[in-house]
Amino acid sequence: MNDTALENIAVMRVYKGSDLVSVIPNVPGKDNSLRIFHTYAIGDSITHDAVNPMLAEFVKLKATLVTEAEATPGLHPNIDLPLRMQPNDKFRVEYVTTKLPNVLRDLRAGKATKDQAEEAMDLLNDGKMRLAEKVFDYSGKAQWQSQLHGREAMSAYFSFGEMRMIGEHACDKVPLKFAGWTAEDYIRAGIRVVPGSVIRKGAYVGRGTTIMNLVNVGAYVSGGESLIDGGARVATGAQLGFGVKIGGGSAVEGVLAPSGRMPTILEDNVEIGAQCEVSGIIGRNCFIGNGTVMASGKKIWDERTNEWLKPALMDIGGKPVAVPVIPEDRVIVGGVHMPKDSEFGSLIIRLLKKSATEVRAEMPEKNPDLYSTVLRAN
Repeated sequence: MNDTALENIAVMRVYKGSDLVSVIPNVPGKDNSLRIFHTYAIGDSITHDAVNPMLAEFVKLKATLVTEAEATPGLHPNIDLPLRMQPNDKFRVEYVTTKLPNVLRDLRAGKATKDQAEEAMDLLNDGKMRLAEKVFDYSGKAQWQSQLHGREAMSAYFSFGEMRMIGEHACDKVPLKFAGWTAEDYIRAGIRVVPGSVIRKGAYVGRGTTIMNLVNVGAYVSGGESLIDGGARVATGAQLGFGVKIGGGSAVEGVLAPSGRMPTILEDNVEIGAQCEVSGIIGRNCFIGNGTVMASGKKIWDERTNEWLKPALMDIGGKPVAVPVIPEDRVIVGGVHMPKDSEFGSLIIRLLKKSATEVRAEMPEKNPDLYSTVLRAN
């Protein structure tokens, strides 16, 4: 049994190979699953030998849960894991811990202290906690999941924040992420930040990122030679994969409300042209043409299928909310739809037949030094 104290676990992540298969925050409604997985983990692993006792624990918790999970795969994802575990399977467990006890539990209950709120914000700042994560189910299908505890961490921090001077001409509740950093700190982190850029505490910025403007609280930028160009904005909670390029003046839509709403997600190697507005879940390797505005509710026409692309419906507070999900390696541009019975058209989004890979092959090769954070010796 792992000796990590339960009250000091903020989040448990469970992996099957390299796939993230469960994110379990230590909050009411999830804490029993966390306790069961924690009990039967040996070091950082759960083997097939733990299956029967784990299921017995779930039966003690509520006998109908296992029966429902057997009948309807996906209904209880954390029960699906031991229920469908094969003899040679092994889960890897990763813990995000806190110095103070019961941080996320107290945040959810609305009784967190200032120190607990500060520690939760540090988890966002360091990339250990996120507002959305890509999780694989028992069948290997991946889906992005909104992580409410990440949003709760931001809200708690805001409530305790005190107005303070930041530099000579700014006053805010949230300090800057890199306050007090030296040149050596930036070089060690592998991050370039040009003058005039603003990155607030609570945003994670990974190695290999060049930033030329604003990255807001709760955002997650994976790095890997990502570029956020001049005048571009990565808004609250947006999640960016590796190698993402955001052109000048473009914005990645954020989300503060309603609670539980999925933030905008750009998967690996998405490239966005200048003066765009992007929302939804954009699959890896997509290319978004200059001036494309993906406003909420805009229809999306797929030229490969000659059909409107159906959005994913996500349950938020018991109500279905439509979220556009763009398949990988597509070219996304603006367009106009002209109904036969109207003199007026409506603005839409078009997915071209041509793949993003084809478009990039036709473009002049870019200088990789523009995106590099590595210092080369003369």
